[in-house]
Amino acid sequence: MTLHPFPLTDLFLPATLIFLFTAGIALHATRAVGWSLVSAVFKAGFFVLYFGYVFHGEYSKLDDLSYLNQAALFAYNGVTFWNIFQHLPLIVGVAGGHFIYQIFCTYALYMFGPGYFAPVALNILLSPVIAALGCKIAEIEFGFTGPWRAVVFFVLLLDPAIVAWSGVYNGKDVLVLLGHVVILYGFMFLYRGQMLRAAGFIGPAACILFFLRFYVPVLFVVAFMLFILMGAGRRHLGRLLLVGSAGLAGILAVIGPGRILSNVAKLRSDFVNPAYGLIHFFLTPIPFNTDLGYRFLEIPAVLNWLFLPLLAWGVVLVARLRTPYSKFFLIYFAVFVSLYSTYGELQGPRHRLQLEFAMVIFVMLAVRALAHAALKQGGGMPPSSDGQHVLAAHDGG
Repeated sequence: MTLHPFPLTDLFLPATLIFLFTAGIALHATRAVGWSLVSAVFKAGFFVLYFGYVFHGEYSKLDDLSYLNQAALFAYNGVTFWNIFQHLPLIVGVAGGHFIYQIFCTYALYMFGPGYFAPVALNILLSPVIAALGCKIAEIEFGFTGPWRAVVFFVLLLDPAIVAWSGVYNGKDVLVLLGHVVILYGFMFLYRGQMLRAAGFIGPAACILFFLRFYVPVLFVVAFMLFILMGAGRRHLGRLLLVGSAGLAGILAVIGPGRILSNVAKLRSDFVNPAYGLIHFFLTPIPFNTDLGYRFLEIPAVLNWLFLPLLAWGVVLVARLRTPYSKFFLIYFAVFVSLYSTYGELQGPRHRLQLEFAMVIFVMLAVRALAHAALKQGGGMPPSSDGQHVLAAHDGG
């Protein structure tokens, strides 16, 4: 496998697609021509610069190389989603039960040819989708209207953590982040009683996540059931309870009691003091003190530390909204953080990336509050009542 810079001719097709796709999604989402083109040039340029001149496999690990080797074997045998059952013995024999990301890498090889850059390019293409869905949630549920909607989009698109994980390392974590955002997008419709539309987003995303990191849909169901048990969402309580019970029963049936008990035992064996675990989860890695294989996270680590006070303030601002969605959003964040803070294997920036969208929302709410306060003190326009608009959209929760 090539672990040195690739010829620019090999990178031309994926770089062109990254530019066009990013520019197209950005223009559609924001109508900001200049910023859309600049962000598209940055995404494509970063890809070409890294894989054309810098890449030597210094950040490669056993997992990402095994994904690529398994995908190469699948591609050699012509595996696609349309003939997946025909090749199921090969797939399960090579990749085990978690094979979705290997299929993802297989399609990347079909599209862009062999090379470590191929699945990375496909991961980069996911980031505009994350930003587009994310800014829609931010607009509808958190009042980021007008110019703020575009700001949220470009913050998500150019988020250093997402750029680093999607543009340098061949891992499944950006795809998992997209699954989180799709499910959160679906929950917007669930809390408006649009069950079929919600199922169209939540169902497929949950199924894919089950074969990526099986505990993610489990934790979403736990968060949803806690939301119901805490008395939220009274307007559609009957339907919500039915949906939550069906989801929980389905997951229990698929996982089985044996696997549930096995994973509970693993959790107990790697249990970490929650007080230490919470600090470790949010502060890892320490800026300028990262391991050699994680040096690409230096800038995200610095920004993560700088924005922690704003994140905490944003959590308070979301709690003040008191809409069904904001209540679920906080429970969702708390459930995932609780697991990651108490299970040693899941503590670190790789798993924190799954919550990057929620963390961006918290930080941006704090930034918007600061901006409104500054305008008010400077004699500018008074702060908009975004929280009131959100409350009105939900009939007060």
